[in-house]
Amino acid sequence: MSRTAFRLVPAVFAAALAFGSTAARAETPVCAGTDLRAAIVANEPDRWRAIEARAAGIENGDAVFWKIEGKAAKTPSWLLGTIHLSDPRVTDLKPPIRKALDGARTVALENTSVLDPKTAGIAYAEGIDAMLFTDGRSLPGVLGPETWAATVKAFEARGLPGWAVAGWKPWVVVFGALLYPPCELKRWQAGQDMLDIAIGKAGRARKVPVVDLETVKDQFSSIDQMSEAEQIALLKSILSIDAQSTDYQETSVRFYAAGRIDLLWAFSMDVFARAGADKTAASVMENASFRRNVKMLDAARPLIDQGGAFLAVGALHLIGEKGLVRLLREAGYTVTPVR
Repeated sequence: MSRTAFRLVPAVFAAALAFGSTAARAETPVCAGTDLRAAIVANEPDRWRAIEARAAGIENGDAVFWKIEGKAAKTPSWLLGTIHLSDPRVTDLKPPIRKALDGARTVALENTSVLDPKTAGIAYAEGIDAMLFTDGRSLPGVLGPETWAATVKAFEARGLPGWAVAGWKPWVVVFGALLYPPCELKRWQAGQDMLDIAIGKAGRARKVPVVDLETVKDQFSSIDQMSEAEQIALLKSILSIDAQSTDYQETSVRFYAAGRIDLLWAFSMDVFARAGADKTAASVMENASFRRNVKMLDAARPLIDQGGAFLAVGALHLIGEKGLVRLLREAGYTVTPVR
């Protein structure tokens, strides 16, 4: 699976890593991966055609930035699908996006807990029941010796102690750290902000309200609706491609920079299927994206009706029949891509 295709939780955990880091911040690590698309096109053309065909069926997947207009507001609002990374190709906003952000009256993130350590700590407390085993079991016992050993190895490669996650549920291990290659976590620890954090900080620097579209408790509880078997399958599929994590990130960044969320999604589904976890992928989308979209829409509508809102959410929240672009249109707003 693409390392960035499922950045569906704001990186509360990653933010906490950055806050707590004692590493020197003089040098910023570089994530030097290989774009996997070229090899697939050259060596597996049928596979690439299947990915393109799947992408073609994705509604609203060919843009990351959208203009929102409605009768209640004279000033338009804006919707940006983000990718939770610090790569300059992501964080260096294109002029139309920068202009909209600089002129926004309100900035809304999935959750603002990523912006400072105090609120991040509160966020952990609010979502703790969905994060940890509460029945006396532990992650090593649930995963078994082989998978637990692979999990510890992957965490240690990211500079994190394996013992620290022994009480976490499998989904927390994935979304909290393993979706990100070691170099990306090191970039955060060196002081580089992921896109969502940079947007929130820009709003605060302009002294405009920076608000939540959902609570951390709701966010975590929704993802925790995945069955334990699905969570374990997700973890195993991530571990199976961990050696290429930087390459998956590079490939995803290129899809995102081109505005092709449909290809990013289709590529991720292809990798899931090849790992035998395609049903798990469907559960991830339902519980980590679609289920949350309804509440985020409810929170966004008053901001849009006031006018001048800049909404930033993970890009996979935008696409498909249950995506925010479709839901906004069904709610009576005019939503058009800005390229």
